[in-house]
Amino acid sequence: MFFSQENSIINFRHSPTSFRHSLNIILVPLMVVFPLYREIQKQLFINFQKQKIMKTKIIAIVALVVLTITFTQAKDPQTSLRQTITEQIKFPASAVEQKIEGTVFVEFKVTTDGKIEVVNCNSLQGELQTYIFQQLSTITVIADPEIIGKTYLMRFDFNLE
Repeated sequence: MFFSQENSIINFRHSPTSFRHSLNIILVPLMVVFPLYREIQKQLFINFQKQKIMKTKIIAIVALVVLTITFTQAKDPQTSLRQTITEQIKFPASAVEQKIEGTVFVEFKVTTDGKIEVVNCNSLQGELQTYIFQQLSTITVIADPEIIGKTYLMRFDFNLE
C-alpha cells in the first residue's frame, strides 16, 4: 500500500493506472538526479583522495626538512671544529705571490674559553708555518665539553694547482 498525494491509501488492485502514475512521478526525477548524484559523489571522493595524498606529501616534506635541519645542527663537535678551522684558513696571499707551496702539521688543544692553543706546528716552509700558527691563535670555536682539553692533529696542504 502507498499513500497518494492526498494522503489516502491506494489499493493497487483496483487502480493500476494511478500506481503507475505515482511510480513515474517518483522514478523519473530519480533517474535524472541519481546519475548526477553519483557523478558528484565520485568527484567528491576523488577530491578527498587528492587532498589526503597532498596532506601526506606535505607532512613528508615538513618531516624531511625538520630532520635535515636537526641533523645539520647536531653535527659532531669534532667535525664542527675541523670545519670551522678549515673555513677560516685560506692560502696566504704572500705565499701565492712568492709561489710557495707546502704542508703544515699542527698539534693543538681547545681551551675552556674556546680559543685554540697551538702545541706544535711543523713545516719545511717557515712562512706557511708562521701563517698557520698565527691564524689558529686567532680562531675561537664553541667550547663544547667534548672537545675541550683534547689534543688534535691537523694537516694543511697548500698547493698552487
